[in-house]
Amino acid sequence: MQTESHIHLILPLSGPIRLDPTAFPKRFLERWGFQIACGETPKLANDRLAHAFLAGDGNRNAVVTTVDQKLPAALTDLLLSPMIPLAPAEADGIRSHRAAARIDYLFGNAPPKQAVELCSQLLLSLFQFGEVQGFANLAAQSYRPRGSIPPELLSSQPLDPDVLSFLFVSTQAVTEPSSLVVHTHGMEQFALPNLEVPFPAGASIPHAHSTVLAVAADILGRGTAPSPGESFHLQDHPRVLRAVSLKEDPDHPSGLMTFA
Repeated sequence: MQTESHIHLILPLSGPIRLDPTAFPKRFLERWGFQIACGETPKLANDRLAHAFLAGDGNRNAVVTTVDQKLPAALTDLLLSPMIPLAPAEADGIRSHRAAARIDYLFGNAPPKQAVELCSQLLLSLFQFGEVQGFANLAAQSYRPRGSIPPELLSSQPLDPDVLSFLFVSTQAVTEPSSLVVHTHGMEQFALPNLEVPFPAGASIPHAHSTVLAVAADILGRGTAPSPGESFHLQDHPRVLRAVSLKEDPDHPSGLMTFA
């Protein structure tokens, strides 16, 4: 299955790292239980200070790039955008970074969810380097600092839908005097529509975010978009949500599914 990829992950680094094409696949195998090929591919590097490695299992292929210099100013400014809430120390880490890495999914015959899983595994494997400050998911418009990644996720925890939602999906709230609407970013990485869910005015914003992420994780677990009229009964979330319609939206490449 060949589709346009929206998977682009950026990792600010406190200093340069060196990806060993022999040692990295070995550690990957120990953590994830399957073998990948990893080889430096200079033609994929678009900067003289960059080192690009094609990594994958044949059906799924991504390029991991390390760059011995800071990110472009425009990209650094994007990571420091007010849309991405950061603690002062996290923002300082981005401002003072000295190198960077990125993961871009290239091609393969696997379904989109499996492509996301490979990029998740590559991402978490890069956290073996202490220089990794965190990572930005461009499609999700999110930044996860290193301290937010649970240690068990780096060592033993499997990639269940909740983990994939945490790594690849974010929520944004739009508040009005009479309403609260929460929508997701990042579902297009799974070739699925983003979600838009209304809440009553005065509703708890953290609870609204939690509810929408629970719906997203449920959909990721199934791997298919909901049908209009379909209801969602969520554990620990008493409200029943109903999918209403799928609409086109220029900010959401796979569409926007509205709920009531």
